[in-house]
Amino acid sequence: MKTLFLSLTAVLVILNTTPVSAAPKSDGAIFQIVKATDSRVWRLNKQTGEMAVCSLDGEQLICTSSANAIEVPKQSYGDRQAAKQRSMEAEKRRREEQRKNDMAFLDRVIEAVRSLVSASMEREAN
Repeated sequence: MKTLFLSLTAVLVILNTTPVSAAPKSDGAIFQIVKATDSRVWRLNKQTGEMAVCSLDGEQLICTSSANAIEVPKQSYGDRQAAKQRSMEAEKRRREEQRKNDMAFLDRVIEAVRSLVSASMEREAN
């Protein structure tokens, strides 16, 4: 029993004096470098999850966040599709109207040519 007590005491002393290296170190850093090239660095804000692209301008690091890079569209996809459909229908109506006008003009031209031909034939007959 005495050896068990001494063994447990020794184990507890060793456990209390040995640092735990398996625990993750919390260095308090907000940003994590995700990728780096010669001219740019991509960094992750660990608190917000936001990505930023940074470039070096002299001694200054200029960063553009993903929130600034993307603008939310003012119209939904359905609204844009409906506007596209309305535009296509308006273009189709415009082409049909132009075709009607062209056909009416050609009909008048053909009628004028017929009247000239018939007038010419009447002159020759007299």
